[in-house]
Amino acid sequence: MLEFTTSEGHSTVELLSNPDILSLVKEMCGKTQSKLQIAVAYWGDGALKETELSDRIKSNPETVKVICDLESGACNPQEVQCLLDKNVQVRTLKNFHAKIWICDDVVIVGSANASSNGLGFFNDKTSNTEAAICVTDKSFAHEARQWFDDQWNHKKAVYAQHRIYLARLRWKARERAKTHAQRKLTGTERRKRYPKETGPRYKEFFADLLKDLITAEFPRVQKLCPSARNRLSIKATRTRIYYDVRFPRRGREKKISVELVIRTHNQNWNDRMYSKLERNKATIDPKFEQRLIWDPDEGHQQSRIGVYRDGKIDDPDSKLDEYRTWMIEQIFVFKEVFSQFIDD
Repeated sequence: MLEFTTSEGHSTVELLSNPDILSLVKEMCGKTQSKLQIAVAYWGDGALKETELSDRIKSNPETVKVICDLESGACNPQEVQCLLDKNVQVRTLKNFHAKIWICDDVVIVGSANASSNGLGFFNDKTSNTEAAICVTDKSFAHEARQWFDDQWNHKKAVYAQHRIYLARLRWKARERAKTHAQRKLTGTERRKRYPKETGPRYKEFFADLLKDLITAEFPRVQKLCPSARNRLSIKATRTRIYYDVRFPRRGREKKISVELVIRTHNQNWNDRMYSKLERNKATIDPKFEQRLIWDPDEGHQQSRIGVYRDGKIDDPDSKLDEYRTWMIEQIFVFKEVFSQFIDD
């Protein structure tokens, strides 16, 4: 331990390993009257209980703030949901990877996530070897709190309750990927399970996609039934505007897509709605990470605005899980962005 004295008092710097990190985190969580700021990217099963944060937030949830990365697929949504249920303020920031705990004049900066692998909740031999620096210093703690506030107020930081559905989908996809990695089909098994006829695969794929959308409480999907076709259409409004998710037809460019489709029997109405959206193109385009393709399809009775990526229905299961998660994420973004411009 390094000890020194400044004009503001006595200060220390200490290097910690796994068991000591967890002990100090518990000590921080036990200071129920102090403000606790936690910037930890990933939370694992049992994190709230094992850090004793669950006891603290029963009585003083308003003293705790958490920043994490819910959209990574590596953050357990159940743990974050427990924080939200107790009225803890939680924000998510994409590509966030920090591990910092701040309480009073004490700051822990380290490598460990709030998980069994990181903090060694269960004294598991599979836990990672982690390290952290614990700094007790008023000036350093002040700088750390300023840094935390900068991340909290970052323009891309989002309240966790607005992204919890994505976290559940990505967590589920991650678990499915583990299963696929453990169980690989032989050539004979694959030909038997996936014959050349793709109809059953479309139906199975879209059935799973609909289940995920229903779980995420997406509107207007409860009564939809998957078919053996290469696309699924979801009503965006009561009029003929849809969110279409589709696979390429055989022999065509191998792109899967999510599109907003204006599909009416009235060319004038179709043109007016497309023009209205196009006038807001400068506002709409930056909301998407991928480039939006605008297709007025002039002379026909439908227009489409979409995002595209490589993929086809006879790809391996692990890739289909990836496509399904991508499609659902895009559907939610489409709804969030376009709903303010289209009439219900």
